[in-house]
Amino acid sequence: RGAQAENGQNQEESKKDQKKKEKNTAGKTPWYKKILGYCIPSKNDSIGEIIRKVFFSLGTLICIGCLIFIAVYYISYFNSQKQNESLKDLLTQSTSIPKDYPEGYLEKFAGLYKINKDVAGWLEIENTGIDYPVVKGEDNTTYLEKNFRKKKDKRGTIFMDYRNDARIEGSNMVLYGSNLNDNTMFSNLVNYKELN
Repeated sequence: RGAQAENGQNQEESKKDQKKKEKNTAGKTPWYKKILGYCIPSKNDSIGEIIRKVFFSLGTLICIGCLIFIAVYYISYFNSQKQNESLKDLLTQSTSIPKDYPEGYLEKFAGLYKINKDVAGWLEIENTGIDYPVVKGEDNTTYLEKNFRKKKDKRGTIFMDYRNDARIEGSNMVLYGSNLNDNTMFSNLVNYKELN
């Protein structure tokens, strides 16, 4: 008899425990459903609640879009800096001169010439951060949104006016480049407005 009473008591306890678990799980909504319920309108919501949820969802999407835009911008910036450093390294490395290398070009540009035959030189202005390769395309639009490797890049490349001839001594050269807000390309030239 004692065993039967103990068995019955254990069964009652397990039934109570099971009922407690059912109550706990029935009252709890998963976290993702709570978030979706907070953001997405349902048919039971009042008009005010629907408007709030729509504006909240739009605000969230706008914030995500802005974060993506900022991330893409900085990734582009760091990739551009990294590429420029690797191109500058080519100036100091000795390399074999290609067979089609133009006569009169300085040998230090041979490595850059292998990457882009439009290379026209290198521009460096002390204390400005301007330290970039210069190219000369067939027109003045080719390198507006292409990098030195001729890949699409909103920063573009510093390029010489296609009508200039660098072989004529004493002639003025017209160079074009972007004026960006991140202190790259020609953005620091505005500092020349001040006399000091």
